[in-house]
Formats: sequence, C-alpha cells, structure tokens
Amino acid sequence: MAVSSRDPKDAKFLLCAVRGEAHYLVSSGRDLLAMRRWRDVAIVNPGQFLLALELYGMESVAIVERFELAVLRGILETVAMEPETAARVEEAGLLSGGRVGRCARDPN
Repeated sequence: MAVSSRDPKDAKFLLCAVRGEAHYLVSSGRDLLAMRRWRDVAIVNPGQFLLALELYGMESVAIVERFELAVLRGILETVAMEPETAARVEEAGLLSGGRVGRCARDPN
C-alpha cells in the first residue's frame, strides 16, 4: 500500500491505522495533521479527538442543544471525523435551522 506523506517516517503510523481499521489517528505532528484524512482514517490532534469522541456519543438533538450553528460549521470545517459522527453533526446543523457543509473527504 503506497503512502503519500510529507514525512516518510509517518508511513508506519498511517499503515498501522488503516490495517487496524482505526477511525482516528491522533497526532501532534504537523505533517500528519496537514493530511486531515488518509483512506478512511481521520487524522486529528488530541483536542480534536476529545471533541470527536464527545460528539460520537451524542444524538443529533443533543448536539443541537450543546452547540450553536456557527460552532457546528466550525467543527465540520476543522475537525476530520468518521462518517457517522459527521453525518449527525450535519443533521444537527439542519435541525438548528441552518445548513452546514460536509467535512473534508479523503483526497486519495
């Protein structure tokens, strides 16, 4: 499996995440974070992961109660999430009377 990362040392982490069928790869490395997503793996920093973990356990209605529309838009623009969580955040945006765009998809 070919890995296209700016830092060749990151390949082992990306391959491990994909082979382990991970939803997230948590890193503070700039090169990895710049990728945002590789294959089906969302690449996030520790703070983004904690937010994604919180959102994962919430239903759309609870997300609406917790976050304002502008915040939901910001989350989708800046935090790579696994598809089910991203869909619930999008649904929450619709429920709150707005339209939020999909988070970045895998460019590979």
